[in-house]
Amino acid sequence: MKILQLFSNPGVGGTESFVIGLIPRLRELGIDCHLANMWDGGGEAIEICAPAGIPCHALEFGRRKFRPNAPWALRRFLKCEKFDLVMAYGLRTTLLLRYAARYRGRPVLVTGLRGMDAWRRPYHIWADRLTDRWMDYYVGVSRAVCRVHVQRERVPRTKMLHIPNGIDTRFFRRDAMASWPSREALNLPPERLCVTVGNLRAVKGYPFQMDVVQRVLGDGKYGDVRFVWVGEGPDEPMLKQMAAERGLGDRILIYGASRDVRPILFHAELFFLSSKEEGMPRGLMEAMAMRLPAMATNVGGIPEVVRHGIDGLLVPYGDVEAAAGNMRMLLDSTDLRVQLAGSAERRIVEHFSFDAVARKYADLYARLSRGDKTATDDYGFAADDHG
Repeated sequence: MKILQLFSNPGVGGTESFVIGLIPRLRELGIDCHLANMWDGGGEAIEICAPAGIPCHALEFGRRKFRPNAPWALRRFLKCEKFDLVMAYGLRTTLLLRYAARYRGRPVLVTGLRGMDAWRRPYHIWADRLTDRWMDYYVGVSRAVCRVHVQRERVPRTKMLHIPNGIDTRFFRRDAMASWPSREALNLPPERLCVTVGNLRAVKGYPFQMDVVQRVLGDGKYGDVRFVWVGEGPDEPMLKQMAAERGLGDRILIYGASRDVRPILFHAELFFLSSKEEGMPRGLMEAMAMRLPAMATNVGGIPEVVRHGIDGLLVPYGDVEAAAGNMRMLLDSTDLRVQLAGSAERRIVEHFSFDAVARKYADLYARLSRGDKTATDDYGFAADDHG
């Protein structure tokens, strides 16, 4: 069985990280899995995967806009390589694939849905609806993601499948390294740390988190706590200005991007994800696997990972008082932090490990490639889910 993972981004974000981690597991399971990037130069993903011996294809179709010959070039590529199934990520990638792969004997076409995609405008939605008949299946990373796309893009429920997000639980463990870099080596402050990992953009809800931080620190009893935001993005200048104007410049450290967040998580006391929208966030799952007690907003697919009061604490997005109260509980109670951290680690290892998720994908790909309709029974979006 020959599978292609297809996207068109220059960098490595959550989707690309997932694909990069998934492909080696699939190849270990005997699947001839390839990676292709339509971005000129191939992007960072190919730079990472090619040295590891993963078959990679830099298709050179353009950058922000595809070249006019891209549909025909993609069709020639697919015909030449004879893939059994192509899984595409991102709106423009899937639209091009649908147009290009309209020929007899084409591979099975699958769209990977990784987020809620609230940024979509009516013309994006209509483009998706009008070309839906050329896509065979969709795989949502959470039931919340499936539900949104069924309702908004009107994806037929018979085409909507669900496999949860996954992380490398062998990599994200507190004992994964014999010794971790010191705080000094990482340029981390000596105080207790509340960490957030995510791109600095509006969807991550950093202004809301700043309101919570201001409310908690206003009590005057948590001067030994610092908030570390690991990531980069377009909102960084605005967030730094907001922190300075509120007198929080010395309490919030915008750390920047990190290729390996594990040492930072190791030194943290707790984790806070303040997003206003999420599919199924890897950063939260990685923190939980590292035995960090977590607090997160009750949005998107987060409740499918975190059971409130068992694996972490959930708060409504925008409810500053509730979030501040939960953060105080976490900071004040060692017993609560230990209880939540232990349960969080077990939850991720048992239900969201990359190995388990890869086996599900391997089984699904095999069924879809041979036209086995029973795949929709085991992986289908729940027929009675009308939420």
